[in-house]
Amino acid sequence: MKNPISKIKMQFRNLLNKTIEYNIIKQNLINNALTRTDSGVDENSPLIVSLTTYGKYINDVYIVIESLLEQTVKPKKIVLWISDKTEDTDIPSILKIQEQRGLEIRKTKDIRSYKKLIPALKEFPDNPIITFDDDCIYPFDAIESLYKNYCKNQNKIFCRVARRMKIKSKNSFMPYKTFPKDYIKEESNLVFPVGCGGTLYPPHCFDDEVFDEKTFQEICPLADDIWFKAMSLKNSIQSVCVQLNKQPYIDLDIFMQNQNGRLNASNVDKNKNDIQLAAVWNKFNLWNKM
Repeated sequence: MKNPISKIKMQFRNLLNKTIEYNIIKQNLINNALTRTDSGVDENSPLIVSLTTYGKYINDVYIVIESLLEQTVKPKKIVLWISDKTEDTDIPSILKIQEQRGLEIRKTKDIRSYKKLIPALKEFPDNPIITFDDDCIYPFDAIESLYKNYCKNQNKIFCRVARRMKIKSKNSFMPYKTFPKDYIKEESNLVFPVGCGGTLYPPHCFDDEVFDEKTFQEICPLADDIWFKAMSLKNSIQSVCVQLNKQPYIDLDIFMQNQNGRLNASNVDKNKNDIQLAAVWNKFNLWNKM
């Protein structure tokens, strides 16, 4: 057994190494965002990449965008959805530079994190849509890893990070924070896609009630991942976690300051996911799907 001091030293070295790696990758992405002129999209691709951001985080999302502009498999579009209350003067110049390489910035009704997918489903109903979170740097083959699997089976949702849902009793779950977060090999209704890794949704994979804004704002306002999992189950669509050989993303939350207010803090740390899971599963009687 390692003594406590050795364990602390090892943790410090790991964090230091991650910080060095992050700073190198971030600086490369900044330089590329400012200097590259090649397109990051392909009009012949069927794929739509969709993400959202809000508030002050719009100032850092260009790092995420740049990692998506440099993918081995390029999508037809990369759309960043922002609130229709956002002033044009609040959009950083570096994002406007990225628009010249294929980024599209679109304003939509502010439905919180649901902006990540709901407007894209309406705008591109017949395209596979890949969602990404705005606080992660993605490896160059993130899109490729999802698209390869989609090409083999176009009737499943594919994700790069998942949790395995755990049933406590007939009509209740174990706490969300106890769901194993893993690269799950199984194909089952218990596979719960986690947005931070990137998720590919095939066309028409959701029940039509996915657009019921009144209901999702009322019973699941802070957990779009829960809502989308429920709406795919309601439509009898399974999710599959693709197998990866490396880290699926670099978490910017570790390095960005003042992360109070991020959804993960309230949903997981304060157990709000448990409340929202129960509300959605009870509303649509999804227990018989588990």
